[in-house]
Amino acid sequence: MNKYITALAFIILMCTINIRGADKQSVFKDFISAKRDILYEGSKPFRFISFNIPNLLSIEDNMPFTEKNAWRLPDSFEIKDALKSIKIMGGHVARTYVITVHRKNDNVEIPRHVLQSGEFNEEAFKVLDRVLAEANRIGVRIIIPFVDNWKWMGGRPQYAAFRGKNADEFYYDKQIKEDYKKTLSFIST
Repeated sequence: MNKYITALAFIILMCTINIRGADKQSVFKDFISAKRDILYEGSKPFRFISFNIPNLLSIEDNMPFTEKNAWRLPDSFEIKDALKSIKIMGGHVARTYVITVHRKNDNVEIPRHVLQSGEFNEEAFKVLDRVLAEANRIGVRIIIPFVDNWKWMGGRPQYAAFRGKNADEFYYDKQIKEDYKKTLSFIST
């Protein structure tokens, strides 16, 4: 249980770090940390009830009649509107959906964050930068799952497929683990 709390604390505090050139202005004074099985903001226990915003990093249901592709990246207004809505409703944390990974039969117009091992979509990651910068200004912490267990948004099966392997090998294959570490490194630099 403690490793899960530590992982959650890491993900939540990601919002307070100047990631990839994000604006340094932040309303947060403290990082989220974990002691045993409790999250803390500074020296105070950090508890929250809030909302998921699945479309904060990638919109999967954009269906105007003139479009053939249901996927697109959110614009600045949509990001600000979603995060301000969370704040107005009393939320302090929002959970996005995962960092998207290219699937074998994806339409070339579908924006994904990870295109293949070590190759990334800069425009998709700029959206992540805008989300983190805006969340810092508004005062909403962000939980970002970095990989999906399932294929829908691209995840564990796609990292394995990049190397011609099955999804379960994601957990123990050295090359797949290195590929995934490239994504984590790209996100944090």
